[in-house]
Amino acid sequence: AEGRGTYPCTEEMSIKQCTEEMDPDTWNAYHIVSNRARSVCYATRQQHFRRRAEITVNSLISTATSQLEAMSSLKEGQQELKELTASSVETLLQSQGALLEQQGALQAGQQQLDSSIGANLEQLGQERALISAGQQHVAELIQGITQRMGTVLD
Repeated sequence: AEGRGTYPCTEEMSIKQCTEEMDPDTWNAYHIVSNRARSVCYATRQQHFRRRAEITVNSLISTATSQLEAMSSLKEGQQELKELTASSVETLLQSQGALLEQQGALQAGQQQLDSSIGANLEQLGQERALISAGQQHVAELIQGITQRMGTVLD
């Protein structure tokens, strides 16, 4: 190529075997090209690593942002739940107080009803006794009248 010597090399040959016939200028040129090739490979690997690192960092930032938003939403939900729970407990306590008042009123009404029933039963008992006494008195009067009539007719 361009009047320069070539140095055939096969895959089975070592680098030493491929380069042992090179003159010093060719050897230096080989090293310069080899070093530049390594430098380009290193730079490419670094650039690839940097891009992957940027993608990873951006992904982590996106995930962290999403997590923060989710946690913020969860915090708001928890706050709303706390307020609803407090409201429910307050309503429950008020309802319980009203029920206790109603139960007290019902107990007072039942006691009054029991007292009235007891008084009515006692009064009925007295009225029965009076009726019974009245019936007995009427029976005695009828018997007395019947005896008088029997003696008058005889």
